[in-house]
Amino acid sequence: YPIENSREVCREMQRRKLDVEWNAYFREDLLNSSFVKEAEDAGCRIFEFHSDGASDQALNFLNKNMRIKDIEKTMDLTRLMQRAGVGYHFFYDLPRGNIENSLAIARLAEKAVSKCREKLAYMTLDRMRIFPHTMLYDLALREDKISRSTNLLNSLYYTSSTSKIQELFTRPIKTLSYLLASRNFKAHH
Repeated sequence: YPIENSREVCREMQRRKLDVEWNAYFREDLLNSSFVKEAEDAGCRIFEFHSDGASDQALNFLNKNMRIKDIEKTMDLTRLMQRAGVGYHFFYDLPRGNIENSLAIARLAEKAVSKCREKLAYMTLDRMRIFPHTMLYDLALREDKISRSTNLLNSLYYTSSTSKIQELFTRPIKTLSYLLASRNFKAHH
């Protein structure tokens, strides 16, 4: 990001005939078919997407500046990949909109499995980590989940009031993701 810089790196790797395989995070809204080919030809083996939100509402809340259609577009682009796969990451326990986000995760997981098939290297579901000087930090303070003296050097993740329900709902999706990763990730390394 910006994509032209990435294209230059890919072209230079090809020009130098570098025989390396690599993974990288990509912005869903910037990916297109020509760049997928360039990156794959330059050695990219896993296109990683850290979308975090699984609905337009969640993406807006997370200030991601993209839409669900952008994430779905990446799934459609997997049909062009010859040697590479894809990986997705979503947050499942947001401060608000969890029911909608959980249903959206289930919809996207089904789409990813059906569209990406063996090219789906992994799909991870996680909570949001609390970092100082962020909106999430301020929210966790207001909700008394942390205090100003809480040590955040050790990873601390936000848990909503519906956290237990989220755990139950996402467990089958996490299990599916683990099974897919066990089978498919080996094929891409």
